[in-house]
Amino acid sequence: MIAIGIRYLNGWSMAATAEGSDKSTAEWPPHPDRLFMALAAAHFETDRDPAERTALLWLEQQPAPALHASMDRDVSRRAIVTHYVPVNDVVPPRSAENATPKQVAEGLLLLPERRLRQARQFPVVVPKNDTVHFIWPDAEPGEGIRAALAALCIKLTCLGHSASLIQGWIESEPPAPTMQPVNGSGLPLRVAGAGRLTQLEQAYNESERLAWIALESAIANTKGAARKKLREEQEARFGKGAPPSRRPPPATAIAYALTPPQQPVIPQTVFSDRLLMFRQVPRQPSREDSGRLSKDRAETAGKRLWLDNTPLLMAAWRHTVMARSQVQPPPEWLCGHRTDGTPTTQSHLAVLPIANVANPHAQGHVMGVALAIPRDVPDNEVGHCLGPLFDLGPDGNPRPLSVYQGHDFDIDVVFDLGESEREAFRTQRWCGDVGGASVWASVTPVALDRHSKHGRFDDETREQIAHACARIGLPHPTKILISSTGFLTGVPHCRSVPALLRKDGSARQQVHVCLEFPEAVRGPVLIGAGRFRGYGLCMPYRGNMS
Repeated sequence: MIAIGIRYLNGWSMAATAEGSDKSTAEWPPHPDRLFMALAAAHFETDRDPAERTALLWLEQQPAPALHASMDRDVSRRAIVTHYVPVNDVVPPRSAENATPKQVAEGLLLLPERRLRQARQFPVVVPKNDTVHFIWPDAEPGEGIRAALAALCIKLTCLGHSASLIQGWIESEPPAPTMQPVNGSGLPLRVAGAGRLTQLEQAYNESERLAWIALESAIANTKGAARKKLREEQEARFGKGAPPSRRPPPATAIAYALTPPQQPVIPQTVFSDRLLMFRQVPRQPSREDSGRLSKDRAETAGKRLWLDNTPLLMAAWRHTVMARSQVQPPPEWLCGHRTDGTPTTQSHLAVLPIANVANPHAQGHVMGVALAIPRDVPDNEVGHCLGPLFDLGPDGNPRPLSVYQGHDFDIDVVFDLGESEREAFRTQRWCGDVGGASVWASVTPVALDRHSKHGRFDDETREQIAHACARIGLPHPTKILISSTGFLTGVPHCRSVPALLRKDGSARQQVHVCLEFPEAVRGPVLIGAGRFRGYGLCMPYRGNMS
């Protein structure tokens, strides 16, 4: 990587755009080709070190650089005022001897009181940041090239108009680019390409100009026939006037686009924030279904459920998902077991309840269910396995899914297409806004990995909670509050929810928590031993932790 820094010593840039004859528009940001021409001028106007020429030939071969410069919103433009300035390039008569009236008139125009005035405009921009960086992120020059470019940067005096004074240097740690070259549409900026240095040399026409100056000097130092002969030779070769220096041909323009601002990296859990949510809908069984329904199912059809029912509801919901999978047996990321039946050590599908909590009228009733998919599972794999969950009926709406648990409940849920106006079915409700949230509170109790020796509210429990956060990819909380009652309206007491059982049949300890992280994190936040079965579900908390 190599970068060149440019600082405008006056705090402003004076340079007109090179588009046609319009010189009333200020150029910003400075085009990369303008920098290359300034470096070339620094080379030709000094001792012309061969190493510098080699460095320029190397630089013109590099891809277009990225730029770091103040954007339009941070740039002010001075009002354009027309000035009338003396013309400095009036050609004086060649000789005062036997001058024609026309030559005399041309000579008189050199006098200050008679010099012509020409309308000129000096467009200026005043950037918020007076420094611009040209960055070649993939260029790796050798030490000789880098040293030669550094020497050229020291010789830079202006960029654009001669009054636009600058300081140049090689920057070892440039800032992040604000503009990048792109293949599509964008702001066209001129860039130097292969052969640009040769184009500049040919436009300046130096060899012809030096030859003309040499003949002029010889003519001035001779007389008579020799002088006449030299004059004839000069006119035959150059015509009536000196060979001109042409304007350089415009360089190739490519599109530049703003670099998206770097967003802070927000810690995320192992679960994708694209929750698949299913809302409960009223059951409308057909006449045939009504005849086949058992007495228990008829009594529990459409029954309202509460967060107290989380273990049974999540077990039935998980069973529905596994039974509907198109891949049988279900893959490891879906069922949580390897092919040999042993538990997986990887993150897998988590089921969770969607409940009415955290509002003044919340009572904690369940409004639906959801699936949290591990972030490393491809979308096409999810669709391949769980496609039947999203089937559409003849009316174009998702088909209802039955979630049934004996005589306890029998409800229908449908996949939420994002059309629900209920706050509970918005992703940010459970995952936080785009920028995340730093404080989270539990909706369902957190099942602890082990019994604490001194009760559920000691430092050992807090250490378990911190470890549970790290297990799903979150930072260590800076503050952990533990309680038997919930911190959110509508959340049940931790003992109202049946305890999660161990393999030996003993019950795990359960607590409600409120967590404050050192930075905002993105959900879903599911912690503790029962995080895959609806326990330990947290949501952003906007209350006071004190």
